[in-house]
Amino acid sequence: MLIVEPTLAASVGALLLWIPNATAGAAIRTILAIVTVIPSPSAWSFYDYHWQARYRGFESRYVSDNSFLERDLAGYLETERVLGSRRFSHQPTPRVLLLRVETEYYFRLAGVETVGDWFGPGRFADLQAALDNDRLADYIRHFNIAAVILNRGYPALDAGQDAALVRGLAALGFRTILNDPKGFLLEIKN
Repeated sequence: MLIVEPTLAASVGALLLWIPNATAGAAIRTILAIVTVIPSPSAWSFYDYHWQARYRGFESRYVSDNSFLERDLAGYLETERVLGSRRFSHQPTPRVLLLRVETEYYFRLAGVETVGDWFGPGRFADLQAALDNDRLADYIRHFNIAAVILNRGYPALDAGQDAALVRGLAALGFRTILNDPKGFLLEIKN
């Protein structure tokens, strides 16, 4: 996450494109372009914090790839639980619905498709619409969802949608493996 106030300068620069004097307009746009790449003073504390928290002393904290991923990649443990589940592995061409979880790479390595990203088929907005219109069953069947991982640490659904998702999955024969109100929801189809 890059914190830069010069983004405002870029917006102003875009508005100034109409300046009729080519020389003055070009000079102003050039200056604004240079200013946009300079991070704001408040960004330094942000970067320093992340340097201290994530990278300083990393070599002494690193034990293995798995321990690093379990500690630093939200949803990695839940991904491993899904992939290791016999109930999931017996599903024909299973897909996993990921909500606010960035572990698609590990599912792809295992040959499992994921849906629920921000764009494309099965995008998050489609799930929200399905929940709001009582069409979750159609959504789940259409995308052949065999498991659901929802990270509640980054609120993606409002309380009503979250409750509708849990109820709807139970009605469709999903089994709750993990249901932490402030952490993860993990459901696997029976």
